[in-house]
Amino acid sequence: MTGGQGGAGLILRCDGDGVVVEILHEGAALAGLARRGRPLAALVEESSFTKALDFVADLRRQANAYNWEMNVVTAGGVESFRFSGAVDGDGMIVAVVPTDGRVDTLIEELARINSSHVTVLRQLFKERRTAVPPPDAAFFESMTQLNNELLNTQRDLAKANATLKAANEVKNRLFGILAHDLRSPLGVVSGFAELLKMVLEGRIGDKEMSYLDNIHTSASYMLALVEDTLSMSAIEAGRLHLERRQVDFGAMVVRVAGLLSLPAERKGIALVAQVPDGPLHLDIDATRMEQVLHNLIGNAVKFSHAGGRIRIWADVVGGEARLRVSDAGVGMSAGELASLFEPFSRSGKRGTAGEDSTGLGLHICQRIVLAHGGRIEVDSDQENGTTVTVSLPA
Repeated sequence: MTGGQGGAGLILRCDGDGVVVEILHEGAALAGLARRGRPLAALVEESSFTKALDFVADLRRQANAYNWEMNVVTAGGVESFRFSGAVDGDGMIVAVVPTDGRVDTLIEELARINSSHVTVLRQLFKERRTAVPPPDAAFFESMTQLNNELLNTQRDLAKANATLKAANEVKNRLFGILAHDLRSPLGVVSGFAELLKMVLEGRIGDKEMSYLDNIHTSASYMLALVEDTLSMSAIEAGRLHLERRQVDFGAMVVRVAGLLSLPAERKGIALVAQVPDGPLHLDIDATRMEQVLHNLIGNAVKFSHAGGRIRIWADVVGGEARLRVSDAGVGMSAGELASLFEPFSRSGKRGTAGEDSTGLGLHICQRIVLAHGGRIEVDSDQENGTTVTVSLPA
């Protein structure tokens, strides 16, 4: 096969996406390879497929492309051909010649067969052919090297991510161990400080009583922080497993409200719980849901003004169990509401009596409620109080 053998060439008219719409000339060596309605890339051998797509893209972008060498499977095996093209209106003309052939020779062959397309072809390739060199071996070698570097970078990134994941798991385990070992002694300190306050009330001076108050307050805050750290550690490690069982949710609400009545009474705050007369059975993790109740009611007490009232309501509405905790406390701004469920979002805000807040509680509550298939919503106005609504499958 030589350059002067026009029978080895191919001239195609394609649309703007490189799909063949007309075969203008088809040499014997390439007969039957190009078909109307098929993309130009289908003409080449698999190893040149990506290059063919790049050829069409470059042709569309530059209005011409010249001497792109690609492999084609012919009757004689895999052979190399040069692809050249020029944009023609909304479509493009593509010429395929042997590596030792020329487009001009192919056009002259076409002139002897069908002269109707020769003039436009000559003009197109004369006008469109530029001095821009085709992508050569060095170019593709550079691209190959770049791809290899990208693959190496991806491997390094995957390895780094695996290392970070392992380190994060170690961190979560360490936090869990530390928090677990701190929880018991802190509970003892907090409990005995509260007991001493009760036993020694009226027998020691106000100054000494304030010392006990500080011990109890600090120990209680640290205990809450430890509990939140344990919960966050379990959540981040994907170990928030629920141990579901049938629980009377109404009775649970009343019990937790009773436990929190003492800190509420110290601030002169009334807790009013309203639940159904009969059992309100839900399939929930009792320990986790008590954690949610402690947090929501505790927050209401923490951010309510002295002499206020907190309403806690639970019932079934529209096939869902609903819990609503409402207070008339300090409320929240729109900015605080927007980031309310993010960890540490309220870490800088203190309660009305100076109580500390870890900023983890509501994030943990949300994760627990979502794990139960429920949802948690908050409605609040600054200085007009807050209402938190939890919905759970009944």
